[in-house]
Amino acid sequence: MAIALIIPDRKLEDLQQRLQHALPTTRIEIWPALTNPAEITFAVLWKQPAGVVATLPGLKALQSFGAGVDGILADTSLPPLPLARIVDPALTAAMLQYLTGIESYYRLRLDTFTAQQQQKQWQPKSSRKLQNIMRAGIRGTGYCGSVTFSAARLSG
Repeated sequence: MAIALIIPDRKLEDLQQRLQHALPTTRIEIWPALTNPAEITFAVLWKQPAGVVATLPGLKALQSFGAGVDGILADTSLPPLPLARIVDPALTAAMLQYLTGIESYYRLRLDTFTAQQQQKQWQPKSSRKLQNIMRAGIRGTGYCGSVTFSAARLSG
């Protein structure tokens, strides 16, 4: 058994070492430097080049390196294999914090105050009402999207 990390444009040596430590009898390789592509049985993917998965005839399963799988499924040459994604409450919490920050940025008029600061002006303004300034769409109904939708409903 061998695992391929197919995650272009990232330094993967640390991940490779941690996986190798956790799975000492499994070969962990970083694409494109695969020693024997036919022996790869599991691939961890993120923004993989189109067609690369189809070049691994021994694959039994795929794992997304992130929460989403849209980029993986966009590959029209993808063989019919089980595909797992990451469900991580810490990732979801970080995403909700980010969205809360964006909401506060606009509600508190930080965009306006940043522009005023650059012009060395100060014209106080009250906070915006979110109903008047912001509409957001949630793309996807997976774990992150569902939690985001629930949080948005609770906040008004």
